This record gives sequence, C-alpha cells and structure tokens, in this order.
Amino acid sequence: MVSGLRLFAVLLLLAVVPSVFAAQIGVESLPVHESVIPGEQAAFDIRITNNQDSEDVFRMSSNDLYWDLLSDPLYDYFSGVEIRAGDSKTVRLLLNTLEDLEYGQYRVDVAVKSQKGKNSATVPVYITVRPEKPLIREYLAAVTRIVEIPPVIHPGQNITVKVNLINRNPKNLPELKVLLSSNLINREVVTSLEPLQSKVLEEKFVLDARTPPQGDVLTVQLIADGNVLEPVITERFEIGSFGEIEIQSADVDKQFLRTVEKRVYANTGNVRGDKIVELESSGLKKLFTSTEPDSFTITKDGKKYVAWQLSLGPQESIAVTRTVSYRIILFIALLSAGAAAAYYLFRSPVVAVKKANVVNLKGGGISELKIIVHLRNRSPHTYERITVTDRTPTIADVTVDHGLGTVKPSSVYNDGRRTIVKWEIKTLEKGEELMLSYNMNTRLVILGTVKLAPVSVRFFSARGAKLVTRSRAVEVSA
Repeated sequence: MVSGLRLFAVLLLLAVVPSVFAAQIGVESLPVHESVIPGEQAAFDIRITNNQDSEDVFRMSSNDLYWDLLSDPLYDYFSGVEIRAGDSKTVRLLLNTLEDLEYGQYRVDVAVKSQKGKNSATVPVYITVRPEKPLIREYLAAVTRIVEIPPVIHPGQNITVKVNLINRNPKNLPELKVLLSSNLINREVVTSLEPLQSKVLEEKFVLDARTPPQGDVLTVQLIADGNVLEPVITERFEIGSFGEIEIQSADVDKQFLRTVEKRVYANTGNVRGDKIVELESSGLKKLFTSTEPDSFTITKDGKKYVAWQLSLGPQESIAVTRTVSYRIILFIALLSAGAAAAYYLFRSPVVAVKKANVVNLKGGGISELKIIVHLRNRSPHTYERITVTDRTPTIADVTVDHGLGTVKPSSVYNDGRRTIVKWEIKTLEKGEELMLSYNMNTRLVILGTVKLAPVSVRFFSARGAKLVTRSRAVEVSA
C-alpha cells in the first residue's frame, strides 16, 4: 500500500513540474499584419510576461526555414527584452519570407527563452500569403475546369470556347469581364452574375482557313469590381494540319457536236494537298478528247478514266477542262466532199491513159514495145481539134500497126531530140472512146526498166476554149 502511494506521488510530481516551469513565462500573440503579398512584411505583437522571481532578459527565435525574424526596434531582437519580475512587455515582431512561397496560410512557431532562468515558451503565429490581386476563388466557386477549348483546332471550322462561372457570394456581380486572348484569338465578353448564380459562356470563333499549323496558348482573365482576379488561366491548344482538295464548281457546256466540262478544285486546308481527280471516258471518246491541263489515262474495274494529278498549296485552286469534240468528223466529211466536188468540177473532161507492152525480147533485153493510148471523153460535151502528142527516145524507130480498132498516128517525125508521134482528131463526142497505138523498135537492147514520157492531149471546147491534159508516165521492165 505504501509503495503504491509513493508511485502516485512521483507521477503527480512529474505532471506538475512541467506546468510550473511553463508558467514561468507567459506569451501571447496579437496579429498586426498577418495577410501579406509576396515581398511584404508580416507583423505581430508578442506580449511576454515574466512570472519568474527575478528580473530576466528574454530572447525570441524561430527554426522556420522560410521566414526571417526581426523586431521593431531591432535591439529587442538582437539584445533581448529586459522584463522585471511580475511585469509584461509587448514586442513588435516582424517576419520576412526568405523565398517565393505559394499562396496560402503558413504557421511559424516563435520561441521565447529567458536568459537567466533558462525557461522557454512557444507561441504560433499564422501568416497568409496572398497574390497582389484578388483570387478567383474569392469570387467564384471552384469548378473542375473554368475554361474549355478543344486541344486541336482546324482552321475554317467553328471553335467553341466555354467559360464556366459560379458566383459563390451573395454579392451581385453586375459587370464581370472575361478577356480571351492568344496569338489567334482576341475577344472581350461582359456578363453579370447574380448571387449564387451559375452560368456557362460560350464564345464561337472561326480562324482563317489559311492559318498554318502551330501551337498557341489561350489566356483568360476575369475582371470583377475593377480587379483582375488571380490566377490568370491559360489553356494550350494547337492548330491542326490538313490539306483537303475539294471540288468547288462543275459546269457542262453542250454545243453542236462539242461538249466542254469544266471543274474547279480548291485546297481548303492549311498545308499542301495532293489528289488524283478523274472523269470516266472510253477508247473511242478519248480520240476526240482534249484536256487542260494535260491529263493521263487510268483503268479501274475495267473502265477507262482521264485523270489529273493535282498538287495545291493552302487555298489554291485550279480549273481542269475536258473538251470532247466530234466536229473534226464533220470537218473531214465536208473536206472530203469538197475535195470530191472540186475533183469532179476541175478534172479534165478528156482523159488519156498510156500503156506499153513488150512485143520482142533479145538477149534478155527489150527490143520492141507496143504503145497504146486510151483516149476517152467522160464529159457530156463534144470537143474539137484534139491533138494527141507522144514522144519516144531517138534510139527507137516507130512503126504503125495496121490492126483494126486502133487509130493510126497522123504524123511521125524527129525534132532533133526525140521522135514525135502525133494524132489529129477532128471531134470527140460525149462518152466516146478511142484506142491509139504504134510500135516502138529499139536499135539497142534495153536491159532493166525503161521509162516512157506521158502523152499530152490538147483540145478545144465548142466555144473555142483551149484545154490540155496529160497521161501518166509509163515504166516497162524486161
């Protein structure tokens, strides 16, 4: 029983002793300037009470790594504060941050220690580090995302930027400005928020279709009561790259035996685009087709197409044209008809055809030829004073064939260079035909091929117009 009492006494003594020592120093803190912006100095009044039996000097310190302690006046901190037994004294304590701190509340434990009595006490001070400008959360309720913008944007298409607003205060905000800015987007929107009201602002933008691919940052500032709220919100987004060649227009102009198809293609993207465009064709149709620019032919699924390989830069366009014209057929038909008409209109009404047959051969060469001239009036008119003239080399002698059915030469003579065989005919009726002939005997054997001059025919119309025609030259081989 005695042992238990002793144990209880010892425990009671251990519990009372710290309280006695702690009561030797009384410390209180009163905030003077506890909410600061970066670079400002926090201030607190520290009231120290000396409950010891004798006068002592009290010093203040802190082990906090982010805050530096000073006093006003400075000697209170560096030399300590002298306080008589039973008295109290208030010291102005100044705190400066040693580095940039995030916004929020910080606790700094300030220790007060007596020099003679070796007694100490600790008092916490609470400092709020806030931005120079008001915080968004002071006005608006926190949401997952205040600003929403698509991460990838295609120029030329509608972009929707959403700003989620919730008024967390019972205070009415009659004018809340929302500034949206980036390299590509700039707009100011003014709205209002009633107490505890929620609102979603939706702003639509359309970027120039020629905007090249790039990264950008959307900056959003909220301004309430003339103050820019912190923090400023930033959202990254990108301008996507795409090259899309699309048909802009298609026209078909149908004319007489001619069709012109014109199509305009444009690159609606922001980078260079490539595309093969094609039009169905056929083998026969291709013969009468021309294109601008030049095209090529491809075959797909058994069908033929004319095609173009297009390569266009951003917002460039090009017109491709296919012309199918069958007018060439008509032109050729008309030309042929005209040629035939001209032939029949301007051809000689009297035609002469000269032929030569080999009669005798000697030593493998030609020694005698029979010359026949077929004379025919193929017109519906009668012609007069027909003179048929043929010329033979001087190395040959001319003999007249007295056979029936042929007209003998009227005269045969030598003009010094050649032998001339001539027929004189009074008239040649319409449709009349005559066979003129003679034999040509060569003094020397002709080896190989001999070429004979054409026959010339001179004749006169009933009105006295002189006309001349010729036969073709003749070649004879042994």
